[in-house]
Amino acid sequence: MAYVWGFQFANNLFGATLVAFGQQAFAFAGALIAVGVVLALASRRGRVQPVTLLLVGVIVNAIAGSLFLLINALRPERLAGTGSALAFLVGGIQTNLSDAQRLVAAVCATAGWIVLFYLTGQLNVAALSEPEAEALGVRIHQLRWLALGVASIVTAAAVAVSGPIGFVGLICPHVARLIVGHDQRRLLPIATACGAALLALADAGSRLISAGGHTLLPVGVLTSLLGGPFFLFLLWRDRTDRTMEPG
Repeated sequence: MAYVWGFQFANNLFGATLVAFGQQAFAFAGALIAVGVVLALASRRGRVQPVTLLLVGVIVNAIAGSLFLLINALRPERLAGTGSALAFLVGGIQTNLSDAQRLVAAVCATAGWIVLFYLTGQLNVAALSEPEAEALGVRIHQLRWLALGVASIVTAAAVAVSGPIGFVGLICPHVARLIVGHDQRRLLPIATACGAALLALADAGSRLISAGGHTLLPVGVLTSLLGGPFFLFLLWRDRTDRTMEPG
């Protein structure tokens, strides 16, 4: 009897792990495709235009959201394990995923974070011009693609279990820069802590707003409400700084 129970437990664990890795693999593939399309359309002669990058990113995001709505309308049973469609579109941390899926996401995100932290010294050098960075021994193009690939893994692991919680990657790095400056060795840990703190505050706010109701407000709604005005503030400040430049 114990042998049968142990075999069933191992079989269930293997199946859950396989499903979890499959979800992360598809999420990573989608992330790479999205990043590749955005970079291919936003780059010109090997250089990325920031404004074009932003516009292309918004368009790709809109297309991905439309594809999700199409799949959800045609085959809703395929998305039954990811939570509601609203929670997946705007992001939420209250999902009905298995422990194995959360564990795989945590392992992928942690491993990717460690690799990025290892690259922080080279990323500091990459902030210089390309000739200066290459003169210091940094292969800028290889570093760029490696960092983008690892960042895609981390992002895919998080989005696979929570959905696209918007503006966390926009707000927290800027707040971290105000605290510790532009040194990537300090910026990455502080930005990570700021992201966790922002999600905790958004989750507490969603629970407070939803107190007494039947549906918990997804945290992505609150982060988007915070991130939209913050993004507009950044654009306004950048425009103000440019108008104040001499000449």
